[in-house]
Amino acid sequence: MAARITSAFEKEAPRRRGRHGTGKTLAYLVPAIDQASATNRRIIISTGTKNLQEQLMEKDIPFLTGHPAAKFSARYMKGRANYACLYRIHKSGTSRSLTGWTISIIFATSSIGRETKVGDRAELTYLPENLGFWNRINPRRHLASAKRCPDYEPCFITKMRARAENADIVIVNHHLFFADLAVRGNQFGKVIPDYNAVIFDEAHLIEDVCGGLLWISGLEFPH
Repeated sequence: MAARITSAFEKEAPRRRGRHGTGKTLAYLVPAIDQASATNRRIIISTGTKNLQEQLMEKDIPFLTGHPAAKFSARYMKGRANYACLYRIHKSGTSRSLTGWTISIIFATSSIGRETKVGDRAELTYLPENLGFWNRINPRRHLASAKRCPDYEPCFITKMRARAENADIVIVNHHLFFADLAVRGNQFGKVIPDYNAVIFDEAHLIEDVCGGLLWISGLEFPH
């Protein structure tokens, strides 16, 4: 399979498909990394689920970066709802409600300051999945891309995009990839950095994702 993917890069073949459970993540990662390193071409890997996205970044990519000959950079991008918003965290500290003070104490002085490197909700593993107040401290649409935000420079989303712009391999999910297609060329600019090739894993989920995105104008930065 890896040989076929290498050939696909060289011949610009439209697609290659692998069966579930065949070790295809390494089979496409190795030629993708080789292609990106040799040609200075950025490659996007798009997954159907966050679980696979995290597997690639936490297991497969580290395995390959341990090889002495491996010289590449890989980063992941998620939708804005996955990240903490510094502006909203700071603002919550002015609230007189118990919830507001609790949010400020937990995130501003503990979690965000010491326990997360990139502001990703997934890093805070001790928090329950159904944490109600997360939606009160993740970015709003108008702040997620607004340079007028007072916390724009240290913003976790600003930094995420900067890391992706400097990466050889960028791992996204289908929602983010097709959201980018939906907004490119209009006033929203782009969601993910420019790229030369894309690999779709869990491609069977694409139809459900893009069917609800590509016809929507004014699309929000997705979940």
